[in-house]
Amino acid sequence: MAPLSHILEGMEIKVLHGEFFVTIEKRFSSFALFGGMVSTEFRPYQISMKHQGTKHDNQILTQMRMWLVYHPPGLKDLELQLRNIKSDSTFDLVCKVLHVCEGPSGEWIFYVWDGTDTPATELQTLLDTEAVTPTPLHPEEAPLPREVLCTLPCVGTVLRVFSNRFSKEILHLQKDIYWARFCNITCKQEFGMWKGSLLPSSRIRLLSSEDGSVIERLKTFNGRFATQVHREPMASLHTASDITDVEFKRAGYTTLMESLTHGQVTHKFKTLVRVVAAYPCQGKELHSLLTGDYCLRLTLEDPTARIHAYVHKDNAVSFFGGFLTLAALTRKMNRLLGVPEPEDDAEEGMAGGRNPPWIWCCLKSYRLDKYDPWGSRRFCAVEWHDGTSQYLVTSVNPIKIGYLVTFKLVTPNTLKVIVFNEDDSVEFRLENEGNTPRNILEKIVWNKDVEIWQMKEKMPLYRLKGPLDNAPPARDFVAALKASYDRTALPALIAEVKKASPSRGVLRENFDPVEIAQAYEKNGAACLSVLTDSKFFQGSFDYLEAIRNAGVKCPLLCKEFIIDAWQLYYARSKGADAVLLIAAILPDRDISYMLKICKILGMAALVEVHDEREIDRVIGIDGIQLIGINNRNLETFEVDISNTKNLLEGERGQLIAQKDIIRETERDGEEEEYLLLGLMSLTRWPWWRAPAAMVIGARQP
Repeated sequence: MAPLSHILEGMEIKVLHGEFFVTIEKRFSSFALFGGMVSTEFRPYQISMKHQGTKHDNQILTQMRMWLVYHPPGLKDLELQLRNIKSDSTFDLVCKVLHVCEGPSGEWIFYVWDGTDTPATELQTLLDTEAVTPTPLHPEEAPLPREVLCTLPCVGTVLRVFSNRFSKEILHLQKDIYWARFCNITCKQEFGMWKGSLLPSSRIRLLSSEDGSVIERLKTFNGRFATQVHREPMASLHTASDITDVEFKRAGYTTLMESLTHGQVTHKFKTLVRVVAAYPCQGKELHSLLTGDYCLRLTLEDPTARIHAYVHKDNAVSFFGGFLTLAALTRKMNRLLGVPEPEDDAEEGMAGGRNPPWIWCCLKSYRLDKYDPWGSRRFCAVEWHDGTSQYLVTSVNPIKIGYLVTFKLVTPNTLKVIVFNEDDSVEFRLENEGNTPRNILEKIVWNKDVEIWQMKEKMPLYRLKGPLDNAPPARDFVAALKASYDRTALPALIAEVKKASPSRGVLRENFDPVEIAQAYEKNGAACLSVLTDSKFFQGSFDYLEAIRNAGVKCPLLCKEFIIDAWQLYYARSKGADAVLLIAAILPDRDISYMLKICKILGMAALVEVHDEREIDRVIGIDGIQLIGINNRNLETFEVDISNTKNLLEGERGQLIAQKDIIRETERDGEEEEYLLLGLMSLTRWPWWRAPAAMVIGARQP
């Protein structure tokens, strides 16, 4: 039927929630219907009895016909399936509403599905931000709890649709699962994921299961689910890459969502995914995977879910097919990530976009803790390449360093990992007997790894970074130390706020961190050090925040066992001006990386060493301003007061002085001629209220 042009008289037009409503009173209104095609014919083919034309009708009709040429009807209300959606288009969507919840920011989130896959997105070529902000695994702020996740379909994309307003349909959708028509909605891509939005003019119409559109969707899905090939990602059909040749005997194709919702923790499966992000992904850092103590983090996705995966350095050589040159290694990684070759970019005119290929991977799911199987669940992915298998440590949760990597880094000794494959299970064992921490430091760091994982679940990085943009700048920790030394000609004092320690127990029962900090500042301390580890030192980040909010002006050092860059942002959010980095638990690359993050946040970093090997490592790292010498062996907690003097003698001490690196140690002996500043825990003794000069000149009882 040809488009129609209507001329109405005596009508009332109202706008409500972005939609136009026309009210016609039959007793007074009239109308005339004309053909909508461009024509010189101005006679109506239907007219009401009361209609009377005017001299302006022909001009209005011509304008309306020309407008229809450039705005054909039906495009706005186009009904699409998820497989056909496009960015920033407006359309109707017939879908099943699986879950509705209110997000942390007050917006409503609809989880909808129609049995098809959203199109694979083109991603940004720029990957430098992966170092600070890993690619997110889902559009919403917080992941779904497992009990809700297990109710979602395992084939087809579940689209998140966001709305800033409450509607009466939400009450029905929260009580049961309905099919519905989302009218006049739009979609866009964020971080390579589709995100739906309700517009002011959007409407939700609940549908019967007998509705024709619903029956059509179910028929399409049933046909897809019946065959193995059609269950695979729609975008991957006939395009799966042969970059890696994967074969897993007795394992059928499984989506990532099928694995995430599997009834048993231990299982194996074969899947088809894209590598949407990696860190590191280029340059010398990527090449160092073959020779250094590093790991590679991959972000894998299929239409149903995303996960983060890690390639450990022991498997990097086999993963990349040998010790490749830097150029060859970069080319292979670019191919996995879909980064176009320079000549391809020029020929096709691509502007910074990439489209990763689909590759086959095989994964195994296992648990770390038999008492918490789902909370400690991890994935081990076995990727076969030229007949050689390698293992990727993966996690459902987006953590920077997995358990295997953490175990390897907590001590100076190499930690060997043995992989057993018995009865279709994968078990990781440590060489030390009993699979327990071998010393106090290892015990602290293992506990810290679990603690950080739990804290990151409650406070993701993106929620920390927002408030920091408007936070006041950090106080200059280094300048405060130098100013104190210049003013007094005595070692500057970093006074420590510490309630307890593993070796001495509780230092002060009646512990008021704010009162102690204010007394330190009043009596001349240059800076303050605040213990934040709760389990072993009875410290707290709340102490740090309380001292800062109490108006203490001394720069604050967050004394924590830092093993993850997330901790730097968290410390800064609590008021820290500097942080402690311990060389005994961090490799050089992590120290260098964290120094860069500290610089971005405006914080100083005090790098602590204990022996010759650690201090020689740290001296060679660019950006070191503060070195702390700990006379206490962190593995045994034994103290050797001659340690500082031995480490600063000879050429090493001269090199430190030439680099203008500030040295720090605990005040305990006659070694202060080698120091620029001193660090003491004064909480236990009566002179925590004494002037700093008196404290520095005295000896501990």
